[in-house]
Amino acid sequence: MAPRRKKKATIPAFKRGRAFKVILPEDISAWVEGEAKDQGRPQSRVIINHLSRIPNLDQQAKLGELIRDMEVALARYASRIIVADLTDELMRTLREIVKADDADNIGVLRAKVAKVRTILAAMEKTEKPR
Repeated sequence: MAPRRKKKATIPAFKRGRAFKVILPEDISAWVEGEAKDQGRPQSRVIINHLSRIPNLDQQAKLGELIRDMEVALARYASRIIVADLTDELMRTLREIVKADDADNIGVLRAKVAKVRTILAAMEKTEKPR
């Protein structure tokens, strides 16, 4: 009779890592089972793989927060640029009104006043509500 082979010392799974008992909701457990079956892996490996992605989710959440802050800053900056452009246009139109008034040209004066009304309406749209 041949001598018995010595068994290799295998470390049980519960000694390799910390064991947790988790009761999952029905929909999540069905999803884990389906993923394990599709991937041909144990259910615990599917759970571990998805849990290992959590640090990246934290980083993505921070990135999303920074992007939203940047959107707000850009919107404020764009609003200031629009108001500055409208102010420049208003100043040009007011100078033209003064020139038309000096020349006693009523037709041009009325056209410029209409343009001032348009510019003021645009400025009021972009003005912050207080």
